[in-house]
Amino acid sequence: MVGPGFGPIDPEVTATVKAAADALKDIGLSIERVGIPALERDFALDVFNRLHVMEMKPAFREATAGRRDDELFKMAKTMLSLPDTSMDDYIEAEQAAERLRDGYADYFSRYDALINHVVPIPAHTASRNS
Repeated sequence: MVGPGFGPIDPEVTATVKAAADALKDIGLSIERVGIPALERDFALDVFNRLHVMEMKPAFREATAGRRDDELFKMAKTMLSLPDTSMDDYIEAEQAAERLRDGYADYFSRYDALINHVVPIPAHTASRNS
């Protein structure tokens, strides 16, 4: 599964997930393309951010203190740019997280495994110093 709920996925990552599924199919396992409807409604990363931004922002501020903007990775910039979560937004995010839990519980009541990506971008190649 790649798709709704996880945000944009690099085509190389999508191809890797498909290759893993194909390899399992080649050894005789039953494989099908699936979805989890709760992920189509609630963007998982948004739910995570709204639940954890208030505890993560101080750590990001501390870790990036004194750094120029061009030295910060996208994740740090994103986390630091997120608005603080209001109580109403936090409660809605908790409810969304519960819908996601229920969605996964329903999925695993019907299937034994889920093949999906870990991160939405391909691994970086290691650079070697001569």
